[in-house]
Amino acid sequence: MKRRHPIARASALFVMRYAGWILAGMAFATVLAFPFAARLKLKASFLDLLPPDAPSITHLKQLTDEVGGTSFLIVAIESSDEEAVQKAADLLSNQARAFEDVESVDNRTGSDAFKSSKLLFLAVDSLHELDGKIHDLIGFYRRENNPFFVDLLDEAKPELGIKNLRLEEKVSRIGGFSAKEKHAFMRVVLLKPRHPLSDFKHSERLFRHVQEAAAGIQESLDSPVTFGLTGPYKTRYDEYHVIQEDLKRTGFLSVILVTILMFLFFKKIRIVLSSFLSLGIGIVWACAFAALSVGYLNVISAFLLAILFGLGIDFAIHFLVTFESERKTAPNTFRAVQKTYAAIGKPSLSSALTTSIAFFSLTISQFQGFRHFGLIAGVGILLCFLSILYGLPSLLLITEKIFNIRWDEKPVREVVPLRRVGFICAVLLAGLVFSAFSLTQIPKLHFEYNFKALQEREAQAIVLAERIGDHFGVVLNPVALITPGRQSALELANRINHYIENHPKTLFDFAASIDSHIPKHQEEKISLLQEMADRLERQDRVIQGLDEETKEKIQELRNELKAGPFTYQDIPEGLRDQYEGKRRKVSIVYVYPNASIMDGQVAKRFIKELRDLHLPKDIVMAGEPVVYVDILNLLERDTPRAMMISFGVVILVLLIHFRCFSCVVLVLSPVLFGFLWLCGFAGMTHFSFNYVNMVILPCILGVGIDNGIYIFHRYRTEKKTTLEEILSTTGKAVILASLTTIAAFSALLLARHQGMASLGKLGFWGFASGLLTSVIFIPSMIEFFEMKYWKMIKSLKHQGSF
Repeated sequence: MKRRHPIARASALFVMRYAGWILAGMAFATVLAFPFAARLKLKASFLDLLPPDAPSITHLKQLTDEVGGTSFLIVAIESSDEEAVQKAADLLSNQARAFEDVESVDNRTGSDAFKSSKLLFLAVDSLHELDGKIHDLIGFYRRENNPFFVDLLDEAKPELGIKNLRLEEKVSRIGGFSAKEKHAFMRVVLLKPRHPLSDFKHSERLFRHVQEAAAGIQESLDSPVTFGLTGPYKTRYDEYHVIQEDLKRTGFLSVILVTILMFLFFKKIRIVLSSFLSLGIGIVWACAFAALSVGYLNVISAFLLAILFGLGIDFAIHFLVTFESERKTAPNTFRAVQKTYAAIGKPSLSSALTTSIAFFSLTISQFQGFRHFGLIAGVGILLCFLSILYGLPSLLLITEKIFNIRWDEKPVREVVPLRRVGFICAVLLAGLVFSAFSLTQIPKLHFEYNFKALQEREAQAIVLAERIGDHFGVVLNPVALITPGRQSALELANRINHYIENHPKTLFDFAASIDSHIPKHQEEKISLLQEMADRLERQDRVIQGLDEETKEKIQELRNELKAGPFTYQDIPEGLRDQYEGKRRKVSIVYVYPNASIMDGQVAKRFIKELRDLHLPKDIVMAGEPVVYVDILNLLERDTPRAMMISFGVVILVLLIHFRCFSCVVLVLSPVLFGFLWLCGFAGMTHFSFNYVNMVILPCILGVGIDNGIYIFHRYRTEKKTTLEEILSTTGKAVILASLTTIAAFSALLLARHQGMASLGKLGFWGFASGLLTSVIFIPSMIEFFEMKYWKMIKSLKHQGSF
């Protein structure tokens, strides 16, 4: 033993002599690391998934500096009474301007200039249609007042409203007019906060102020009015808190499930607590490293704790299963620890290195979600390995001394190597059939590009945002084009709108500049309005004989017909700030899509079409849609590259370790068949990959390689060739380690955040596939080729009998 395993003997002596000092040193390091680990925060914004110097990020920052970005807190106001909706919007706007967290308010219909010039925003043909409505209405009442008129056709009274009339500019739909949805009217008020999207503390205060104001307004109005909050400020805030709540709930459930499995197997609470304590120390160190190296967790690396817990506990399980087995035959604790290190030290080290390498491969990506996750998880796995390698045996030794635990001699059950040819052949046949089936499922694999499918299930703010878009007929996710001045913006908007007219299949809906909010053809429109006013004036005697409600409507229309010219100076200040900022150094053109860019495929085509316009060099494209597309492009480019590099480096490490290519192939067999079976399960269940759950693939790769290393090490060093022999010790550890990992990831299935839930589902299928291939299929293959029948055939071939 001494000659064969000098490192194992040295490690065992080190632990036996200095167990107390080892624990004291680990405790001291943990005390130093804990303050840093406690400062680790979560950033739930997608903007943190790209490098700070990425063009789309720097352009978005430029847009934010100039005009505050494209993000608002949107307040949707609904009621069956249109007047109540208008009044509620005006009251909220007036109060919101005094909120300490609000930079500006966009309630364009609340301005006196807009109210007096409202009809100028209609298209010329719509004004002619309105003129016809007035003519029909007057004619109807004249016939009604004619004593000789007999209504044989039961003529309906003409409507005088402007709800169905076409606006000159589509951008006027956004908050410019009340829109009716079924039996309710809707208005939106846009609040521009002073703070960034990531400042959730101020966002929470702003939400509270809006809700308090809304409650007061509801009490002051006679008609019932409802208020709803949406927009990026609300959706980011909700997503952040949903992820936090899910991490707490699923993390607690993961610990409970793993604890139950560990206790059922080892039946000693001391062993379970020692495992968790040694692993917990490693996780604290990993969190401290994350805080010092990166500073925060993003929506991808947020799953760090669950992954380190699920993978880290595997090291403890392999140590404990082997230690429990060796102590049955070892004469003392030292010999049991030494034999345990000799048995699992080398495969555990190889396992830790290959798993960390699989994670480190992600750091080549410019996608910060992968890069941060790979760095933190790669170092974290090594830290957890070290804390368990020396912390766990030290804890076991110290607790044995403290509680004066004596070893009971237990009989060692001999494993009888039975050759069950029928069972082995059935397992191989079933595995090969499912492998063939899995190959047919590969074309069915699907990547989910819809960002909505990765957020909270039925999130109210997202549902409301979609309703607003459908309500006003505008998709509220524009891309901003930053131009040097108002004239440049006007020319660019006209160019894009002309392009839209000539390309019916375009994904552009319309382009809007600040001049889009100034009515066109004003002289012609004012002349038309004057003619309508004159017609009503001539029919004043008929109007005076109408009911009060109708007279009020006509009087309201008369006031609107008195519209004068609407100029740049009449545009509300908050609206001008959206296009030109406070400093008025730039002018923005907003290009709106005609389909939801929450669908990544639509977003990619939309941004590509915009880039293909070959805009002037002084035009800067910015906005969250550009960031989303860059994220998707990075994922498509870097994910296959990272996986190939990871796989290649792992093969190199295994070749160095085993120095035998056929051995490496056998070790990799659980991974290869596991991934193939994963594809089969994914295709069979219509599971979709996405940019959140893709991060788990290196974990599945690492665990599959770990299982292969442990199984093959058992087979190679101890010449175990039957299924029972292979699984007698190492197989139990592999099964328990895989079950605990599956349990940890299964808890994520209960997450409200759909991205987290999909990660849990992929983890379940991936680790389950690895478990089945590692402990049943591959050992059966080993036993099949070790059968005496095949050896006999080889012997006969050698003798020339065949």
